[in-house]
Formats: sequence, structure tokens, C-alpha cells
Amino acid sequence: MLYNGEVIETGSPVEIKNTSNPVVRQFIEGSATGPIVLEGIRR
Repeated sequence: MLYNGEVIETGSPVEIKNTSNPVVRQFIEGSATGPIVLEGIRR
């Protein structure tokens, strides 16, 4: 998975699904809260 122009996670789909990386977890879960911040979006 790429984030801010860097590879932050690699692996099989199962490995990525079970990661402890908070950025990847937020993306996989579709959560609106977490370390990923979208510029111009007010929460």
C-alpha cells in the first residue's frame, strides 16, 4: 500500500488484512477517524 508517496505495507491480501499498521487498518476498515487526514475536509 502506498501512502504519501511511500510503500507502507506489502504482503498477501491476508497479511494486509491482518496488519497492525494504523494507516492500513483505517483504510481497510473504511473508518473516518484515524491517522489518515484529508486536506480540506472538516470533521
